[in-house]
Amino acid sequence: MIADLLSAQLFREVPYQDVDMVSRFSQRVVMDDGEFLIREDERDFDLFILLRGSVEIVSNERVAISEECVLSRNHKELLGEIGWLTQRRRTAAVRCRGTVEAIRIDGVALSQYLADNPMAGFTIMHNVAFLLAQRLGTTDGLLKQILWNMVL
Repeated sequence: MIADLLSAQLFREVPYQDVDMVSRFSQRVVMDDGEFLIREDERDFDLFILLRGSVEIVSNERVAISEECVLSRNHKELLGEIGWLTQRRRTAAVRCRGTVEAIRIDGVALSQYLADNPMAGFTIMHNVAFLLAQRLGTTDGLLKQILWNMVL
């Protein structure tokens, strides 16, 4: 499991001994098509690293334009980071498309470990910020496309 954690963007440049400690409160999970890694509105703060398979990010939020908004994610993606960071209810669900293998990281234990180990905490939080910035850039590009198409 340590090799899989080390290959994920979340643990880029994190020392081996810190990843080894994180692996102690992590577990490998295998789920089938249609099962949920994360359920919308849950108060669960675990993080997931998708190892194999594909998932859909879905939301049934009433304010959404359609009943279900879907985005796909593929291997080595980090999932659940917003709920972990904000310690609030999940804003979307993550549903498996086919068989999925992932690593579940206990979010409460990870937060405590990072508080106790500030150098690892800084690096991991920097990696999360970088990932969120990438996703924001992608979202910004999509929004510009939508707005551009509305103008035409």
